[in-house]
Amino acid sequence: MTGKSYGQRQYRTFIVLVVTALTLLFVFDTRARRARRNTYALNGLGFYSKYITVIVICSMFATLVPFSTAHICMPGLLLTKQERQDTMSALIGTWKAKSDHRIVFTFAKDGTGSLTSDDDTEHFTYSIRENKLVVKQDQETVTFTFSFSHGALILSDAPGWDAPVTFARVLFDPSGFYYLLGAPAKGFEEFKLIALWEATTQPPDPASGVQVKSGATHKFTSVTIAPDNFTFKTVAIRGVSYSFTGRFLRRGIFAEQNIGKNTPVLEGQLSKFSRGQKVAETTVRFKDFEGE
Repeated sequence: MTGKSYGQRQYRTFIVLVVTALTLLFVFDTRARRARRNTYALNGLGFYSKYITVIVICSMFATLVPFSTAHICMPGLLLTKQERQDTMSALIGTWKAKSDHRIVFTFAKDGTGSLTSDDDTEHFTYSIRENKLVVKQDQETVTFTFSFSHGALILSDAPGWDAPVTFARVLFDPSGFYYLLGAPAKGFEEFKLIALWEATTQPPDPASGVQVKSGATHKFTSVTIAPDNFTFKTVAIRGVSYSFTGRFLRRGIFAEQNIGKNTPVLEGQLSKFSRGQKVAETTVRFKDFEGE
């Protein structure tokens, strides 16, 4: 948080509190005027000294108490433009539900985003209003209450949600399709691509595996997905199976990156087996779907 932003917040708090004090002073000033008309005039004048003291106290309060504390005491106060920008900056990125639900939110800088649930992805626009996240899709609007806690995003109060849902920020997601760079080596003529579905989960989506040109998918029987360690073994179809040991050449969320055509993103050793016996092996590099 910049000193300028903090100063603006302190100034705004000071103004609100002083206006409140002046309002109180006006009310009691009226009472003091009435008091001057009777024998209790001196007591009535005492109101001035009491509420001038209020102004001094409010001024000290605005100076000494951080804005965040004052903000809690004034829930009706709207976020400043800077606060809204800071909140959106914290929100930008991809968030995956920690629960058993396969829910992934992605928020972009331009106020657009997407929600992926199971195999369905929906796109939306969003805005921030205090502690409310307003999501709009076509004619529908859903409002979430949101907060951040220890690096996690917590959403609640959505229709149909019985309890708050906690989301973890996704820092590495290589989900996508990986094609060989260059012509396939001898013995790998039928090899087409590696499909990684929901690669942020361990294991990934069961549909993941090696796809061959005949249309069949050799699904993973075991798999490890990490930036420096991507290994798998597949089931055998008609006696043929595959294995791979390698590493990713990029970090972050691949789907959000503008990866150039024919840019290698994965490399390693690819092996082919026939009825459990290794019949071919080659060192390979892969490009992702965007480079096809």
